Amino acid sequence: KRHKKLIYFHHFNLAITNMETLKVTPETQREDHIIIIGDLHGNLQETQLLWNNIRHRLGGEENLRRATVIFLGDYVDRGPDSRGVLDFLIRLQNQRTPGRSGEDDDITGSTHFLAGNHDLGMAAFLGCLPTNDPPSMKFLENTRDPTYTSGFWPFPVPKKGMHYLGRRWGGSGKYNASNTFQSYGVEFYANTPQEEEEKRNKLLEAVPESHKQFLSNMAWIHDQAVPFSPGRLVCVHAGLVCNGPMSAESQIIALQARDLTASILHEEGDASRIAAFTGRRNVIGVPSDLNGRSILVSGHHGICCVKGDRFIIDSSGGRPSQSRPIQALLLPEREIITSSALKGSDGVGASEEQAFHSKKPHM
Repeated sequence: KRHKKLIYFHHFNLAITNMETLKVTPETQREDHIIIIGDLHGNLQETQLLWNNIRHRLGGEENLRRATVIFLGDYVDRGPDSRGVLDFLIRLQNQRTPGRSGEDDDITGSTHFLAGNHDLGMAAFLGCLPTNDPPSMKFLENTRDPTYTSGFWPFPVPKKGMHYLGRRWGGSGKYNASNTFQSYGVEFYANTPQEEEEKRNKLLEAVPESHKQFLSNMAWIHDQAVPFSPGRLVCVHAGLVCNGPMSAESQIIALQARDLTASILHEEGDASRIAAFTGRRNVIGVPSDLNGRSILVSGHHGICCVKGDRFIIDSSGGRPSQSRPIQALLLPEREIITSSALKGSDGVGASEEQAFHSKKPHM
């Protein structure tokens, strides 16, 4: 039932940039640019293309370095090089960390990496969950419905346990994690129960500590004041629940605390699902207490759509092509920059018809 076709929004107040018509002006070089980047899903080549197109759009490296950059999560799975994408992001993080790059700290914008449901699954499988306080073994093991008998990695993790999202990620085809395993040189599919049990240890050995640290440091939400209308920006992987009794503010506080045990975050009372990461129809809109008060930006849904201050930028759904590219949102201009290279140009965009063509959402 969670995967019924979504009701798609019509675009509003959105420009899609094309390098053939783009002209860099003093206004486009303002220092308070914010760049929000959608799901990457192991697609290193398209990630690099998008980053280069963002640099071109802003008129060079210096202007890009001044910008605030927010990644919406889902860095792994589906694409061929999850390891390469994490390497790219970690290098970028180091380059943009004040004091590390050798550049003037005063003109380096901040960089934020949010968790997506695929990243959370990988982190849970590896035992490096992005939480402020480690959940108890009892809580983690209780996230699996005892009536489930297949479709997950079933083996014990002594003294620690594993969240059910990690068991699903590492033990079924649901998350398309096989390409992630392969990018680390580990076989996903096993011929025997022993091989299935051992594949976790093999992945633990293959994944660098820097990657585990990156996963454990991911934020769950980004919330900041902005100097343009409506004055606030909230970014979260899937969205915030709109149709329940909980307010947006209470959800934001719980997400900032990175607490897997917070019942307010559990989708329909299911502790194995965090609505802000895994939700669909219930998070696609704007909660009433944020409406008109904040821009709300997400990826996750496998579509690109906008209604007022609600942006969803994930046209590729993890399987990018020329017509369904990886996307970024440029604020305050409200422009979409893409990984596509249009014929006859250096390429930073797609036509409105391409960008807003609806498709079935992905997990």
